[in-house]
Amino acid sequence: MAYARDQHKRLVLLEVRHSNLAAVALYEGFGFETTGVRRGYYSDTGEDALEMRITLNPETGQILPNEA
Repeated sequence: MAYARDQHKRLVLLEVRHSNLAAVALYEGFGFETTGVRRGYYSDTGEDALEMRITLNPETGQILPNEA
């Protein structure tokens, strides 16, 4: 997040294992929202990944509401 803010980025995206509830809670605590599912994303187990994103104001670094 610090890097994204320092580089004036607007969007940060990530994927996380569906079963990794601690990581999902951590990311949600930062303000990330789930935007989709990648079915069978992890080749080692075939587990799905949650797609998550957060939108930042590129000038201030403040978190913005995600656009629908």
